[in-house]
Amino acid sequence: WQRDYQYLSPGEHGEVDIYTLGADGVDGGEDANADIGNWNIQ
Repeated sequence: WQRDYQYLSPGEHGEVDIYTLGADGVDGGEDANADIGNWNIQ
């Protein structure tokens, strides 16, 4: 969805947070609009 990755150090979920906003570009959301971060992937 053409969104840049964001980098936060120190992170809120760990030492470093790497995340991208969903398709809507807004924090939070569900399905395609859900954010993807290194703390919620396996």
